[in-house]
Amino acid sequence: MVPVTKNPSQADVRRLLEPLRGLKAYAGMEHGERLSAGHPELNLRAEDGRYLLMLGEVHADGEYDVRTLTNPNPKEGEDSIGGEFFGASHIVEDFDLVLRAFCEFAETGNVSHDLMD
Repeated sequence: MVPVTKNPSQADVRRLLEPLRGLKAYAGMEHGERLSAGHPELNLRAEDGRYLLMLGEVHADGEYDVRTLTNPNPKEGEDSIGGEFFGASHIVEDFDLVLRAFCEFAETGNVSHDLMD
C-alpha cells in the first residue's frame, strides 16, 4: 500500500511508485482539496507490466472527462486489467510514461495533452 503523501515532490512520486513497476496494483493521486468541486484525480491500474492511467477532470460547464495515455503500438480490440476490459490503445507497457505523468500531475495538477489525450 502506498502511503498518503501531501504535496509530494517528484522524488517522492518516484520513490512511492517505483515499487509498483511490474506488479498488480492500484494507485491514485488527487490535486487540490478533496472537498472542492472538480478537483482532478489521476488513477493507475497495473497488472503484469501493463498500465492503464486515467486522469479524471471536471470542466467549468460541469462535464466530466477522462483522459488516458495512448499506446503507440496497441493490440486491436480490448484488454483486461483487474478483470475489467478497456480499449487496448489505452493500456501501455512503458512505466516511465506513468512516472512522468504522475510527476507532472504532482507539480501542476494536470498532465499535458501531449502525454495524455
